[in-house]
Amino acid sequence: MSQDGVAYGALVICAIAFIVVVISCVGTYHKIGDGKASWFDFGVRVVVGAIMIVLCIYFLNKAVTII
Repeated sequence: MSQDGVAYGALVICAIAFIVVVISCVGTYHKIGDGKASWFDFGVRVVVGAIMIVLCIYFLNKAVTII
């Protein structure tokens, strides 16, 4: 597999991670409207999701340079 293929694969993984975080945040926002969750829950998901995306990008960037 070429270097470009690995980079595109890493980009797809990061995009999937972003989509998962957005879906989780939207679901929590919907639960706030129903009264089943609080704004604290939403904030925690946003912060943890942002950290997860940054770490995903960082580690995949390192992996692409090694491969």
